[in-house]
Amino acid sequence: PFTLFESYPTEALTARTGVAASPGMTWEIAEARLSSGLATIGDWPRPPLAEMHEAFDHVTDGGETVGAILEHFPAHRRNFVERGLLWMAKFQVIDLTPSGGPIVD
Repeated sequence: PFTLFESYPTEALTARTGVAASPGMTWEIAEARLSSGLATIGDWPRPPLAEMHEAFDHVTDGGETVGAILEHFPAHRRNFVERGLLWMAKFQVIDLTPSGGPIVD
């Protein structure tokens, strides 16, 4: 009965979670995905694309951790940016890797 959920993440996002751009990802592709109807459906406080672009730039400089990326943002924006990283992972803009290995193959 849990086959449907077998690819769901089994770890919480932490400051040590690794972040890397998905293979072949550029900001132009990412912006198109994150601006699509499916990515913008619902009424939740998404971080502005400008903030996500800044976060993405830190990722493409090389593998980073969530904590290292969040350090580039003011403390009052970090929760939004952290949520935005999960949003980008949902749309395969970035890949997340906890210390134990990839969350999803």
